[in-house]
Amino acid sequence: MKPESVILLFSGTKPRHAPLLDSAVRAVHDAGLAAVCVAPSKVALTSGEPDAWGVYRPGAGHEGVIEAAHEASGPFHAVRVISLFEDDVRAAAILREQLGVEGLTVEESIYFRDKNAMNVRAEELGLRTAIWTLPHTKNHVRQFAAEHQYPIVIKPYDGVSCTNTYKVTSDEELDRTWPLLQAQRHDYRVEAFIHGKQFHVDTMVRDGEVLFESVGEYTAQILENWQDAPMGSVTHPATGVHREMLDAARTVVTAFGLRTGIAHTEFYLDDEGTLTFGETAARMAGAWVPSMYRHAYGIDLAYDSVRAEVEPGYTPAGDISGCTGASYLWSSATGRIDRITDADSLSALPYVCHVEVNKAPGDVLPPVVGTRGQDLGHVVVTGKSPAEVSENLRDIHTRFSVLT
Repeated sequence: MKPESVILLFSGTKPRHAPLLDSAVRAVHDAGLAAVCVAPSKVALTSGEPDAWGVYRPGAGHEGVIEAAHEASGPFHAVRVISLFEDDVRAAAILREQLGVEGLTVEESIYFRDKNAMNVRAEELGLRTAIWTLPHTKNHVRQFAAEHQYPIVIKPYDGVSCTNTYKVTSDEELDRTWPLLQAQRHDYRVEAFIHGKQFHVDTMVRDGEVLFESVGEYTAQILENWQDAPMGSVTHPATGVHREMLDAARTVVTAFGLRTGIAHTEFYLDDEGTLTFGETAARMAGAWVPSMYRHAYGIDLAYDSVRAEVEPGYTPAGDISGCTGASYLWSSATGRIDRITDADSLSALPYVCHVEVNKAPGDVLPPVVGTRGQDLGHVVVTGKSPAEVSENLRDIHTRFSVLT
């Protein structure tokens, strides 16, 4: 009889992604199963090698991922297929159906990847969504903006994070943006911009039962803050409208088909206090969020979500009481670093749980790109309330400096 295994789809390409796979492999082994890792390249792990690697050519698409998975998992009997990144959600669903493994199906995966289907299904569930349309012609988009007012958001219907996403504020800006998408217009959607606060909800479920959930408020709307300041988030107690977000996220992810696994869902709270569903993903949060939960709550999203999915009796042991926050470290400086605030000086602050500074004197900083900036590092802080946590993050950014 073939040994039972878990296939882990991993499309991470940066050094900061490796610990996620390391935790996932460790979780599979701790559950007494074999780990089969499928990735664009082998990754050096610290807590034990997987039992098999399936390596595919970068850019090979779902077909390449699936072929590598079948080849690597041949000596094993797969009992779970888990995608650690959003790019692999559909490939994982295809593999499940081919291998007869339970979990998110191809049909269900569409609701987590196709934002057009996602929004229609959310509306069917009674959630408010942003007003949207498809960019059939530039004039159609212009008329949409005239009816619903600028700014508007143009983004891929199956995008990841804010890649190839455009916040358009005028007809003139639409004229400049249109050539970037006109040949692929049917891969895009257009939304009315929602003014207000942006939140993320992270939900871990098994057989529909919530094992872990948390709601965090972004320190700024991502598209309003693009390339302008450090991005982060601050957690809130599960009361009032934040309880509503947690409940809505649970409704969405389970109704979409995710009965066991982890999801990252976003909401907006507009200036009138109206809650609007943004989008959801059948994978764990990225950016600073895993570090925030690990160092402040004792929850390892990669380890705990994988372990809970493959071992029915496992329950995460973290303590989610209290308020916490995290953000990237940020600077607008460019050029060769002469001096940078070191991690030890920030770690000495009483409210700091964890800090990483990824750059040192002599490194060269490129212009700021996206929300992560120049990958300077991140910080995790605590406080007695969301307001105090926010103040602590502001204090960190006042103390952190880079001279070039």
